[in-house]
Amino acid sequence: MDSRRHIRTALFLTLAFCSALTLELSWGQEEETAPSGEGMRVIKIQVSGNRQIESAVIHGKIKTKTGDLYSSQSVRDDIESIYDLGFFDTIQADLRKTQRGAVLTYIVSEHPRINNIDFRGNDDIKTKDLEGALGIAKYQLLDWSKLLVAREKLIELYESKGFYLAEVTYEVVSLKEKPGEVDVIFTISEGGKVKIRAIHFLGNRVFTDEELKGVMITSEYNLFSFLTGRGYYQQAAFERDIQVLTFHYYKHGYVQIQVSTPQIYLSPDKKWIYITLNVREGEQFSVGKVDFTGELLWTREELASGLKLKPGDTFDSQKLSEDVLHLTNRFKDEGYAFANVVPQTPLHPDERLIDLVFEFEKGPKVYIGKINIVGNDRTRDKVIRREMKIHEGDLYNETNLQKSIDNIRRLGYFSEVSYTKPQGKSLNELDLDIQIKERTTGTLQLSAGFSTLEKFVGRVDLSQNNLFGLGQVVSLSAYFSSLTQQFDFSFTEPHLVDTDWLLGLEAYNRKRETVTFTEKTFGGGFSFGHPIHWEELRLAAGYKWENVDLDIPDPVNIPLIDPDTNNGITSSLYGTLSWDSRNDRFAPTSGMYHSLYNEFAGLGGDKHFLKHIGMTQWYFPMVWGTVLRLRGVAGTTFGLAGKDVPNNERFILGGPRTLRGFRPYSLGPTKTNSKGEAIVVGGLKELFANLEYEIPIVPTAGIRGVLFYDIGNAFNDERDVKSFRSDWGFGFRWFSPLGPLSFEFGYPIDKRPGEESPVFNFAIVPPF
Repeated sequence: MDSRRHIRTALFLTLAFCSALTLELSWGQEEETAPSGEGMRVIKIQVSGNRQIESAVIHGKIKTKTGDLYSSQSVRDDIESIYDLGFFDTIQADLRKTQRGAVLTYIVSEHPRINNIDFRGNDDIKTKDLEGALGIAKYQLLDWSKLLVAREKLIELYESKGFYLAEVTYEVVSLKEKPGEVDVIFTISEGGKVKIRAIHFLGNRVFTDEELKGVMITSEYNLFSFLTGRGYYQQAAFERDIQVLTFHYYKHGYVQIQVSTPQIYLSPDKKWIYITLNVREGEQFSVGKVDFTGELLWTREELASGLKLKPGDTFDSQKLSEDVLHLTNRFKDEGYAFANVVPQTPLHPDERLIDLVFEFEKGPKVYIGKINIVGNDRTRDKVIRREMKIHEGDLYNETNLQKSIDNIRRLGYFSEVSYTKPQGKSLNELDLDIQIKERTTGTLQLSAGFSTLEKFVGRVDLSQNNLFGLGQVVSLSAYFSSLTQQFDFSFTEPHLVDTDWLLGLEAYNRKRETVTFTEKTFGGGFSFGHPIHWEELRLAAGYKWENVDLDIPDPVNIPLIDPDTNNGITSSLYGTLSWDSRNDRFAPTSGMYHSLYNEFAGLGGDKHFLKHIGMTQWYFPMVWGTVLRLRGVAGTTFGLAGKDVPNNERFILGGPRTLRGFRPYSLGPTKTNSKGEAIVVGGLKELFANLEYEIPIVPTAGIRGVLFYDIGNAFNDERDVKSFRSDWGFGFRWFSPLGPLSFEFGYPIDKRPGEESPVFNFAIVPPF
C-alpha cells in the first residue's frame, strides 16, 4: 500500500516538473509582435562585428545601460558616440524583443588596417620626406578623412619646394590574402618647378621695383637659381613676402600701406609665372608727441632719453618694437618680472603724425628662487653656474638672465639650452629651470688632401673641449706635408681655481720649408688672461720661449738671409687685448672681433725686437643666409739693441690666410742673389685687407660658396704702400665631419711674370 502511494507521488512530481519546464521554454522563445520597442526594458546589450577593437572600448561609449527603458533617440546618440571613435565604417543597432525585455545589439564594421603605404612618381622629393609629411602610417586603421588631409599635406610639401603644379591622387587596394587589410597608394605628378619670369609692382612711387624685390624671398629666376634655390614659386614664401613688404613700408613711416592680392599669370606651357602686385603707399608719417602713462618709476624725461624714436623722426615700426623691448627690460631689470608696456599709437592723418603713448603696468617685485639645472650628465654644475650673472635670492633682472643663458650657450658644450620660469614657493618668487642637452665635446679628426704647393697634406687633431666635465680644453694636433711638419700641444683652464682668470699652456715642434730656407722651431710658453669690465673685452699676457735653427741649402742665398741673425733662442713677453662679440667663434655670421698683439723679445735669449699687430674683423648677416665679412690687419716690427729682426719674425704674405691670389710666402720685400733670382726676405711692416661674401649652397650639408677680394703687401717703408697687390677669386667651403675644408681659386690682378693664375688654395682651417 505504501509503495503504491510513493509511486503515485513520484509520478505526480515528475509530471509537474515537466509541465513547468515546458512553460518556461515557450515563454523564453515567444517574441513580441509590436513594431516598436519604445518603453521596453533593456535586459542585455552586446556588440558584434569587431575584430581588433576591444568590446570594452565600444561599451565605454554606449550611454544606454542594462535595465534602462529602450529609447530610439538614445540608440541614435550611442551610434554617434561609437562613430566618433574613428574606427568604424558602418554601425547598426539591432533590437530583439522578448517577453522578458529587449536585447540590444550594436553591429559594427571596422575600418581596414593599413598594410603598406606606397608612393609612385616622386622623383624630386625623397620617399622618407613624403612619409614624414603624411600624418598617417602603416598598421594604423584607415581613416578616410585623414587620407584626404594626407593628400593635402603632400601637395603643401610640393608647393613648399616650388612644385606648384604638383597633383596627388590616392588609391586604396583591398588585400585578398589579408582580409581586413589594405594598401594605400599615392600617385604623384610632380609637374616640375614653376619658375618666376617676372615680378611687377603697380602704384609704387617711394620705392623702385628693384628695391622692393630686394626685401622679398621670392625672386625672378636667373642663372644662379640652381645654386641658390631661388626663382621658383612657393606659396608659403610668397605669403610671407606680402607681410615683409608691409613691414618694409612701416619701417619707413608709410603706415597706410596696402598690398592687394597678387595677380598671378601662368604661361600656356605651365613652366613660367608672372606676378603683379598692386600697392597703395599712402603718405609718410612722422612721430608726434611721445608720452608715458601708468605706473612710472622714472621721470618722463629719463624714459624718453633712452628711446630711438623722438618727436619729429620718421615713424619706424622696427624702432618702436625695440623701444618697447627697451622699456620693458628696464622695468624687469629693477625686479618687475611681469612688467608690461603697451604702446598706443593714435593717428593724425591731416598732420601726418603718429603720437606714441607708452602705458606701463609694472606688477610686483620678484626674486629668484631655486635655480635648477637639468640634463648635464657630464658637465659639472659649477661649470654652468659660474657663467651665470643671476643667482638664487637675487632680485629679478632680465638683462642678467639673458646674459647668463647666452654665456652658457657660448660654452659650446651643449646642443640645446632653454629655460622656464615656474612659480616659486611664494607669489613674489620665480624659480629658474635650465634645460640643457649635451653634445660630444671630444673629437678625433683625421683628414688628408692635396695642395698645388704642398702636395699631399695630412692632419690629425685630438681634442677635448670639456675635459672631465670641468670646462678645460686640451688638444694635440699634427700637420704634415712635403713642406711643413707641425706638432702642437695646448691646455687651457678658462677659470683657474674657479676665478675669471684664464691659464694657457702650449708646446710645439715645427718645420717649415720655403723656396729660400728651411726653418726648424721648437718651444712653448704660458699665458694668463682676464676679462676687463665687459666680458667681451679680455687682456692676456704670456711668456714664450723658442729655439730656431735656420738652414739655407743654397749658399748664394746666405748673404740675403743671415743665419746668425735668425738662429738661436727667442725669449719674449707678449700681451693681447681683444674684443670678441662674435655669435659663433667657429663660423661667425654676426658681431666683431678686434685684437692688439704686442711682443717684446729680449728677456735673455739671442734675439731682440718689438712686434705689434692690430686686427679688426666684422661680420654682417645679409639676405637669404649670406654673410659679408671684412678683415683688416696692420703689423710692424723693429730690432732692438742694434740687432736686426730675424727673417722668421718678419712679415711675408700670400696664401690662404692673407692674399689668396698669390702663392704662400711669395709677397714682400725681396733681395736678388748672385744667380739673379729675387728671394723674398720679408718686411718690417704689413698691411692687408680681405673682403668676402659667403653664400649658402647646400646649408644642410654645410657647403657654402664664397667670393672674395684681397689687397695688401709686406714692406719696409711707408712709401712702399704703392706696391700693394690685389686679387679676386671664388671658392667653396665644407664644414665636414673632419673639419672645415676650403677650396679657393685666386686670380692676381695685374699679374706679373712668373706668377700663377689661378692659384688654387686648399686649407683645413675655418674662415676668418
